[in-house]
Order: sequence, then C-alpha cells, then structure tokens
Amino acid sequence: MFIIADFSENQINGAIIDRQLIGRGTLLESIDLIATEITADGTFVGDVELTSDATGVGVYAGAFGGTQATSIAGGISIENYLEGVENEEEFGAFV
Repeated sequence: MFIIADFSENQINGAIIDRQLIGRGTLLESIDLIATEITADGTFVGDVELTSDATGVGVYAGAFGGTQATSIAGGISIENYLEGVENEEEFGAFV
C-alpha cells in the first residue's frame, strides 16, 4: 500500500497492490484510492476503484494525526469486485 498526501493542494490518493486472498493464495486485483480532499481537521473520504478499468468498488476514509500530521490511520470497504462471486465484501485498516 502507498499513500500520497499533498498538503499544498490538500489532496490524498494512493493504491493497494500485491493483494492476496489469505488461505487460498488467490491473487486479487490492485485497487486505487482516488484523489480526494484533506479537510481542515485532517480527515478524508474518497472512492476506491479497480486499477484495471476504474470500476468503482467502494470507499476509503481516515485521518491525519500527530505533530504536523506525521501519522495516518484509516480504513477501506469494497464489494462486488470478483467475477463469479456474489455478495463479497472486504474491509481493511491501515496505520
């Protein structure tokens, strides 16, 4: 996972790559955290898309903390992204 925070533009974006279904070894597609605003209180909420075709599959959100926003924490929620699988949901956190 990588996050890019541009405080001069108050924008954040990123990606989660090398995803894998634990226990099965199934590789999962990379997802993009679409650029969104960092608000005045250091929080953000944005869309998540599949890297391959920009299909919207969920949301991510979080907040910056610490002196000069040196820390970040957040989560993602995505669904309906695997062909041939119905009602799949994935949740994750990052710190």
